[in-house]
Amino acid sequence: MFTNFTKLFVKKKGPNRTANSQPARKETSRRLSMEVLEDRMLLSGDSWWVDGNVTSSGNGTSLGTPFKTIQEAANVAQAGSTVNIRGGTYRETVIPINSGTSSNPITFQAYNNETVTVSGTELVTAWTQQSGNIYQASMLDSMGVGNDQIFVNSQMMFWARFPNTTTLDVSRPVWDTSSTVTSSFVSGQWEVSLTDADLPGDASEWVGGYVRMSSGSGWVQDTGQIQASSAGNTLDFNLAGLRVGATYQPVDNDRYYITGAFKALDSAGEWYRDPNTDTLYLWQPGGGDPDNAVVEYKARELAFNLSGKDYIVLDGVDVFGASIRTSESSEYITIQNMDAKYVSHFELIGSDAWQRGKEDTGIILKGKGNTLKDSTIAYSAGNGVLVVGEGNSVVNNVIRDVGYSATDTAAVQALKTASMPINRNLKIAFNTMYNSGRSLIVHGYVESSSIINNELYNAMLQTSDGGALSTYGVDPVNDSKGTVIAYNRIYDIYAFGDPANSKLAVGIYPDNGSSNYVIHNNVVWNAGKALQINTYSNPQGILVYNNTLIGRDLAIDAWGPDPGTRNMAGTVIRNNILVGGVSIYNTGSPIFAASNFSVGTVGAVGFVDAANGDLRLTSGSSARDYGEIVDPYTAGFNGTAPDAGATEFGDLQFLAGTGQDDSLDFRAYPISDTGSTLIKAIWYDTLGSGVSYKDVDAENLFGAASDRPAEGVDAGFQSVGWTRFGEWLEYTIDVQSAGTYDWQLTASELGVYDSVSVQVSDGQNWNTLGRVHGDGTPQLKAYSLEGTFLNAGLQTVRLVINGDGGFAIESFALERVGALGAATSAAAGPGSTIPVETTSSVETTSNIATVQNLTPVGEDFSANHFLNTIASVVNMQAAVDDLRVGQPDNGSQAELRILGRARYNNPLVERLLEADRDFDFYPEIEEIDLLAIELHKSDRLGHRDLIDLTEGLSGFESDLFSKLQEEHGEAIER
Repeated sequence: MFTNFTKLFVKKKGPNRTANSQPARKETSRRLSMEVLEDRMLLSGDSWWVDGNVTSSGNGTSLGTPFKTIQEAANVAQAGSTVNIRGGTYRETVIPINSGTSSNPITFQAYNNETVTVSGTELVTAWTQQSGNIYQASMLDSMGVGNDQIFVNSQMMFWARFPNTTTLDVSRPVWDTSSTVTSSFVSGQWEVSLTDADLPGDASEWVGGYVRMSSGSGWVQDTGQIQASSAGNTLDFNLAGLRVGATYQPVDNDRYYITGAFKALDSAGEWYRDPNTDTLYLWQPGGGDPDNAVVEYKARELAFNLSGKDYIVLDGVDVFGASIRTSESSEYITIQNMDAKYVSHFELIGSDAWQRGKEDTGIILKGKGNTLKDSTIAYSAGNGVLVVGEGNSVVNNVIRDVGYSATDTAAVQALKTASMPINRNLKIAFNTMYNSGRSLIVHGYVESSSIINNELYNAMLQTSDGGALSTYGVDPVNDSKGTVIAYNRIYDIYAFGDPANSKLAVGIYPDNGSSNYVIHNNVVWNAGKALQINTYSNPQGILVYNNTLIGRDLAIDAWGPDPGTRNMAGTVIRNNILVGGVSIYNTGSPIFAASNFSVGTVGAVGFVDAANGDLRLTSGSSARDYGEIVDPYTAGFNGTAPDAGATEFGDLQFLAGTGQDDSLDFRAYPISDTGSTLIKAIWYDTLGSGVSYKDVDAENLFGAASDRPAEGVDAGFQSVGWTRFGEWLEYTIDVQSAGTYDWQLTASELGVYDSVSVQVSDGQNWNTLGRVHGDGTPQLKAYSLEGTFLNAGLQTVRLVINGDGGFAIESFALERVGALGAATSAAAGPGSTIPVETTSSVETTSNIATVQNLTPVGEDFSANHFLNTIASVVNMQAAVDDLRVGQPDNGSQAELRILGRARYNNPLVERLLEADRDFDFYPEIEEIDLLAIELHKSDRLGHRDLIDLTEGLSGFESDLFSKLQEEHGEAIER
């Protein structure tokens, strides 16, 4: 039985990643690169320099003669150029003239990790007192009524409103409640008269201001300008953005507030601009003269316009009060390590509340192959990110406080447009999203995509009838072509953000016309309904497997108008934990529901710590072994049958979301003193390609079924597949006590000439523990590596793929053997000596009594160093020394038992094998490979074997030595 263990978080440089407990409320502002920027700047390709603090612009060719603006560098940067930007605020819209190429992108980067901000704002100064704490200044420019935005010390102030919102929380405005409302739908709009006895002053003073109203069912909000007033505190206005019907009709006791009226400027944090005199009035937080603060107004929409450009990289460049735009023809744009605040803003809704801001707000990623990663996006009236096109990715970002104007916008909005009627191969993965007026992820007409490992909470703060994660599409039925929604953690989803509100709020919501989604291994709790399928437009082929769904009202609801005519053919619901009840209409074609563990209360399940979101199963849970095998989603289950719910007993909680605190990166796996500890292959470390893993192909070949689409590792269905020679994965472990450990590697199709080397590093030295060989079994099988020593503490495990590959790794497990605290040897590192394991049948001599794992010899490839390399293969340095001095073969007396197995995986030998595969030099290298395998199988080695192994060195073809010489720049001794 595998041991449950707690999480341990490890700090390493690189993109942050935490596991799955409810996060600390601190967003990640920037992920520091492992690279030293100065080193990158000295690479080939021209470099340009920008420093906005200089008095006048130079020629931009050096740090001493920089351009003053980024645009000057953007005018001359070409494929392969790097633009190095000194810290400061740049008030401009940057439009690159040229594109990069796949091998030579154009990079705009913050110099030496300095804080670079491209701002959409301008300063407001020269304030005079108007009265009391209200000051005034000239503000000639305007984005238009309802689009202006004022900031004091980088925080947005409120367009003067009643009632006051003193906390300045954009996601949770303060509302008033109407006393009585009369309304009628006339000529495409609602004509409304609202009476409120609490309205201060004379009603006529509010004329010209705007009412924002959450009317009817509160699906979306709308605004209307106050046209007239009458006695009894009655206001007359029209709402043109809402549709006809009782769902939208304003009624008594609807929520509303008034904004954009000078009358409302009566509290700190508010402003009003008179469009007739271009005068800005401000009551800053704390009161007093605004000249003592930094006051800015929004002056432009964009920080970067990358429309029509390809292969541009923005690295570590922050954005304030503006957005970034690509277009349908933009390709392979990368935006990373960015802190973006107040990306889009609007107050007034207009003609259609469902469409306002949906297609033109947020960081706009249109086109092909574009990526936003390792960044923070905070504060937007509309979307945080808009994604349109093919092969785009939104990965490892914090996106928060979005959709605060409460239209159908989201933290990530993915849709098709008239000019780009397709959105496929989209990746939304490992993001943390929270605080949204409506949804957090909305995707419509999306095909063959992955929405996985995201952490979503506090959606629907201002609306109802929506979900944290919503899909839609009709046409007449949108076929998502197997889009996967998996390993997401979703919680605290209530209509209007109120757990007591009975209106509809959903965790996962396949809405109108959603078909052919795979929804598996998600966890939803503290939601009105955990999962709802809207049967309107006949959604078909929705697969719901192994989710944990906890709803206040229902765990699953499948509902829509005219239920007798709806068709949900091919919909299957299996192996889920369902708390809160189920309501599924028979909709013309019965869905298949089986093996679901359905109970009335959370306490009846047996969760580890449900109060704190740990919804793993306890050992006594009746949901264990309750499910059925559903290939491939239940592969690698631990008991007699798959468990119900999202997490198999004994497994860790799956990773979801990104880092919430710069001091936390990713999980180390504590290795238990007793029992076995299981680590799944897909739980490799998160520091990126060449640091935490090596994968020889660029894409995740599992496609839409990818478990970790953000990386190129071929990870899917909770395994790593499509393995190839030379690939590797790293895992951070925390060994609780030093001692001897046995390993089990679970893999399928591990061929007889395939193997996996197990290496361990303490951060300074690497030690190869051994090599696990296959036998060609096509099914999942556990392969053993026994008797390895591990020191206590944090260490890194590396699994290296040897042979032709093609097999899949599902997991590995470690189990402590022997008495706890028993005397054991120190762990071996390069150059260290390990005591030889001897038996009565094995004789040893003093000069061959040790097994040595040599330090790699670097660039010197002399004949002696080749011998050292071969010695490291078989761990017999002493025997090689015997050969050099001509000591005669001692036959059986010279046999040496190898500790564990032949330690074959040495970087130099790997280079030899790679070179051999390039030039096809058989049989010499092949014999080395095959002999090492045979030595492993026999666990014995004599001098004659060693001589046979080394004899072929002199016969190596000259081209092999030439290749090594070319790679390493030194003469090779034959």
